[in-house]
Formats: sequence, C-alpha cells, structure tokens
Amino acid sequence: MDLSYWAFEKIAHPVYGVIPTEYRPVDCVTKQPLNPVPGYVSPVIYKDDLGAGWGWRPYNSKDTQIRAPGEGLDGGYATCLSSSQNGAVVFAVREGYKPGYQPFAKASRLEFWIKSNTKSLDPYASSTPPGVPPPLKIFLMSDEKSLWCGKEVYLNEVIPTQRKGDYFKFELPLSMFKCDATSSIGSLANVNRIDIMNVNVRDANYCIDNMQLVPK
Repeated sequence: MDLSYWAFEKIAHPVYGVIPTEYRPVDCVTKQPLNPVPGYVSPVIYKDDLGAGWGWRPYNSKDTQIRAPGEGLDGGYATCLSSSQNGAVVFAVREGYKPGYQPFAKASRLEFWIKSNTKSLDPYASSTPPGVPPPLKIFLMSDEKSLWCGKEVYLNEVIPTQRKGDYFKFELPLSMFKCDATSSIGSLANVNRIDIMNVNVRDANYCIDNMQLVPK
C-alpha cells in the first residue's frame, strides 16, 4: 500500500522505504476480528457513520451530508439531505445478494430514527414541517438486478414507536415489504438496497440516524 511519509513513520523508520505489513478486518464497534471470507456486512447500517459493508448515495437531492455534525440522535452525526419529489437516499450492499452476505435474510425488522430538518416554520417551506415524522416512502430491492419487493411502506401510515427530541423511531417488520415469492425479488435473501424517498411535491428535509437490521 502507498502511505504518506507521516503514516509510514508510525510503522517503521522511513529509511527502510518498504516494510512488510499484516492486517485483518475487525468490527468497527467491538474491534473484534472478523472472518474475511467472503466478507462482512454489519447489521448496523448507519450510526454516526456507515456500518461496515454499506454504501450510501442520494439522488434528486441537495444539501447532502453523509455525516452532519450535531444533527445525530444524541448530538453526534446523522446523514442529512433535502430530497426533491421522487428523490431519495439509498443504503446498499454491493452484491449483497450473494451467499455469505445477504444481510436481510438474517433480519426480522428494520429500525431507524428520523427527524425533519426543516428550519422554517412556514408550512409551505417543505413537505417535512418540524416536530412531526417526515412523510417519506420506504422500499426494498436488489440494487444490481433491479428486482423489487411487493410492497412500499409509507411512514405517515406507520405509528412511531418512540420519540426523543425531534427524532422519531420506526420499527418496520420486514414482512411489511412482502419480499416473497409473490414479488419479483423472490425472497429477502436477494434484497441489498433500501430507498427512503420523498413522494411529495415540496422538498423533504430530513436526517437519519441509528439505522439497523435487527436479527431474527
């Protein structure tokens, strides 16, 4: 690997030029070693930052921040953005449908905390007025294969399980999404992508933190 002078100096004296190194993957939270084959996908999708194995990408959105300081559930980091109509943020695992990954096959529900990030009290400023859960749509799919689960979930049709300050917690059983033989995706084992989408005419301003897949 190519290191800066100062990083190399942490391992050996720069006079050596080249030095053998060994490394291993560890859990970002527990620091315990992980099996590197085929790889590791954390059940924690986002908590102050992305979990191991997860990618993040917004579309049809602006003011996107993967780590917005001070906006998190406990004052830490959250991912925040402003999505236009049919804009969204995506959390996905590359080739996560392959055996050895398949994070959704091992899970029973999806949990996350979400808040409006609208600063204006003008009711026409956005579709996400402060103090109420953002009325967004959640759907699950296969990123590479463009296959979908059978049902989309609208947050304005689901009752939050907790509230903490401006944040609302949602606990969504994966059975709600109908990722079974009646859908094009066939089973939860093929799911590797979550879209959180604004379906409203006005922009949606929101932040997400503490998102995870809860094991069965």
